[in-house]
Amino acid sequence: MYTAILLMIVICLEAYFVSSIRNEQMEQSTSNVRIAEMEASNYIQQLYSNAGNIEYSAYQVEDIQWFLEDSLEVYLKKKIDNYTKSMSIRYYGIDNFVSNLLESETRLESISFLSNANQRLSSYMRDGKTKTTYFESWEFHTIPNKLFRMGQLVVSKNFYDQNGNRNSIGSLIMNYNLNQLSDIAKKYENIEIAVFNSDRRLLFATGDENRLREILNEDGDVTKTTHWEDYLKSYIELNPVSDCWIIAYIPKNLAASIQNLWWITLILIGIALFAMGELFVHLYLKKLTDRLYVILEAMSSASKGKLDVHIDIPNNKSLDELDIIAENFNQMCQDMDAYIQKSYLAEIEQRNAELCALQSQINPHFLYNTLEVIRMKAICNGDREVGRMLYSLAVIFRSQIKEADIITIAKELHYCKKYLELFEYRYHNKFSFEINCPEVLMEKPVIKFVVQPIIENYFVHGIRLEATDNLLMISVYQQGKDIVIYVSDNGKGMTEEEVQRKNEQLKSGKRETGSIGIQNVHTRMRAAYGDAYGVSLKRNEPGGICVMLRFPGEENKNV
Repeated sequence: MYTAILLMIVICLEAYFVSSIRNEQMEQSTSNVRIAEMEASNYIQQLYSNAGNIEYSAYQVEDIQWFLEDSLEVYLKKKIDNYTKSMSIRYYGIDNFVSNLLESETRLESISFLSNANQRLSSYMRDGKTKTTYFESWEFHTIPNKLFRMGQLVVSKNFYDQNGNRNSIGSLIMNYNLNQLSDIAKKYENIEIAVFNSDRRLLFATGDENRLREILNEDGDVTKTTHWEDYLKSYIELNPVSDCWIIAYIPKNLAASIQNLWWITLILIGIALFAMGELFVHLYLKKLTDRLYVILEAMSSASKGKLDVHIDIPNNKSLDELDIIAENFNQMCQDMDAYIQKSYLAEIEQRNAELCALQSQINPHFLYNTLEVIRMKAICNGDREVGRMLYSLAVIFRSQIKEADIITIAKELHYCKKYLELFEYRYHNKFSFEINCPEVLMEKPVIKFVVQPIIENYFVHGIRLEATDNLLMISVYQQGKDIVIYVSDNGKGMTEEEVQRKNEQLKSGKRETGSIGIQNVHTRMRAAYGDAYGVSLKRNEPGGICVMLRFPGEENKNV
């Protein structure tokens, strides 16, 4: 039942999303059609404006008027005479005018000059070719149509005599390509653009040309609504600027279509919503089941005698039936456990006391004496290296059970030496150490075992097991009234941030995990000598760590 309800909700949401996206797509497509139509009309108007500029420029070239007025023989004679009289080495005539024009205006495919008097049409092409054609007078009105090319706009401008009578002596006919309209259409998905002249002749189309020609053949009116019932369209007539109609259109089924990416997104959203809903229902039911299992498990544990079992009850919500059961169960277990504690606590404490007494009977001297017996046996058997190792271990063990809390620096360094010798055996040919201390400082007092934990920390965290040049140096110096023991190594080291964080931790007295030995030494030294003394760290260059132990050079009677 839960799954069916959840599925219906997801289907309703998906239907709402699809409807919203379709409406938004339709509005966007309508806007795009209008924008495309306006951009196309602006482009056509630019072409007509450009044609007007070319017409104006042509009037500035007297050679063009001669070319249109006279026969070619007379024109050439005037051209030669004019060039002879001029002081310029270059003659600027119709050829230069056309060459410069085609070079500067890339949209212009050709320009033609129609001479009324000579019934002559001279065409200059972009590829450099020229063509001269003669017509009968009755054919003049058909000449622009003869120059028609699909995908081109033909703009014709009358050329008037500039000598005063203002009679038309010919025409300038310019053929512009309309390729940029394709670029405009490509900017807007699925939108097509078509251009017609005043005779409803198709000049340019990005869409189905046959469909547009069928409309023209039916009644000649491409703007009639009945032709565009299945389309969103926008059209404009550019009169009086030009004699063109521009139509931008898009099929309605494409205008409201949803892209595949949107379908995939909607499907994924639906699946995600359904999965999240199913997960929520599953988790809710599982939560109830788990709470019931917790209560049953606690009851099972209590039945086996484990009365310290406790069922957690949240405090930030109202209690339901399961919470009430759990609360009463917890109280019952507490009451039963209290009763049992009263009956058997005394007996348990007695047994613990007997166990502690038994453990304390082990004499630590027995362990030391046993080590000495083993060492002597090893020496008798000729194994002096094992004997030396046992001796070092025995010295360390004896220092723990026999020495006072305050010893000399000499003894502290002696114990350290024996401790390091054990590791020298362990890391043979991989580890070495040096101990340096002035003679005058040997008998200075120090609390016991402040250096050994630092050494141990090096072997736990700092030694490079893959290297053979591991070195640990212990040096003792007098600094004013204080003595400083430097324990430095060339091990793995720490970053500057880690060293700074460790020093701040030691200053604040906070205890954190890691390097517990250093923390304990620092705490003991501060307790014995005061807050001005203790442990600090700094980095070695190029690698490793230097641990500094500072304590007063004179014996502190309070220690």
